[in-house]
Amino acid sequence: MMDEAASTYKLKEGTGYLARCMRADSSAEFRLGARVARLVQNDDGALVHMSDGTVPRVAPAEG
Repeated sequence: MMDEAASTYKLKEGTGYLARCMRADSSAEFRLGARVARLVQNDDGALVHMSDGTVPRVAPAEG
């Protein structure tokens, strides 16, 4: 189903435009092309462990 949606609907300005809009609307750190090695969820949110060994500071999700 997801493949069908991805091949059926295209963003007029492209996916790069979508990423730029999300970045402009957020205070989160964006690392395009970075690889995630591990996600660890806890009571405060989640930790994202990057493949380069860094663990960026992540604010708790709202909602």
